Amino acid sequence: MKKSLHWLSSRELKVGFLIFVGILFLAGMILSIGKHQGLFQRRYELRVLMDRVNGLQVGAPVRLAGLNVGKVISIDFPQGLERKQVEICLKINRRVQPRIRRDSVAHIGTLGLLGDKFVNITLGSIDQPVLQPGDYLRGSTPVDIEEIIEEGVKVFDDLKAMSKSTREIAEKINRGEGTIGKMVNDTTIYFRLDKVLALARRLAGKVEGGEGTIAQLFNDPAVYKNLSSLLVSLSSLSDSLQRGEGTLGMMVRDTTLYTNLTGLVGRISSISERIERGQGTAGRLAQDEELYQDLSQTIKDLDELIKDIKKNPKRYFKLKIF
Repeated sequence: MKKSLHWLSSRELKVGFLIFVGILFLAGMILSIGKHQGLFQRRYELRVLMDRVNGLQVGAPVRLAGLNVGKVISIDFPQGLERKQVEICLKINRRVQPRIRRDSVAHIGTLGLLGDKFVNITLGSIDQPVLQPGDYLRGSTPVDIEEIIEEGVKVFDDLKAMSKSTREIAEKINRGEGTIGKMVNDTTIYFRLDKVLALARRLAGKVEGGEGTIAQLFNDPAVYKNLSSLLVSLSSLSDSLQRGEGTLGMMVRDTTLYTNLTGLVGRISSISERIERGQGTAGRLAQDEELYQDLSQTIKDLDELIKDIKKNPKRYFKLKIF
């Protein structure tokens, strides 16, 4: 009986020892995971307002410059319908509080290919104040994937329409329709172009050989000298005009001629106005129709008198010789 009790006590001791080791191992794992996840560290809350969260879930990690420093503890609409945003509450390790400042910005990112969301916070500037528990971080509106997909669909539709149009144009060209189609399919154009190229080659050969007027323009140095001399003369003439030399130079530089011309134009304009108003002899001649008729008749009678004198001079001139 004593041996049996001793054997049972030893067995229970082994089981208890194993349970104790398991508890120690479990506690070590919990402590290790808690230290890694920051479960036993002091934390404080920050809030972020965003227009949309794009699938961000409670419990998502919070990163500061890529390093895990907390998690999302709540996502909800703020009180008041006038605030058309979503409020995100973050639980962040107290040890990184000095690095999160007024100019820090929170934005929503994507983890890997699975599309899990997280909140990333940028490091703040040293000259900015540190955010205190309950303060609001500046949030940047995340990219709307649906809008990007919708724009991509539109671009794809445009590419399809462009591809269809290109295919139709290619078919028309293959059938020889239109100018390009005729150029591609009509051999006559090829032969004509070949003749033009042959003519151009012959013309180039003549020019290189010094034949014809064009060749002389290219090869005769006298033409270059004459052009150079002409340019020098034009330059000299331009300098003379700028210096006010000669008649043209005086016309360009001297304002007296402009003043005289202006005065002359003014006087002519005044005379024209007086003539239009019928003032003076010229004005009466221009405006009085009766005076014009009398003057015209007088000129006509005088012309007939001169013709008659030439025809019958003896009627008007009588000479007596004593």
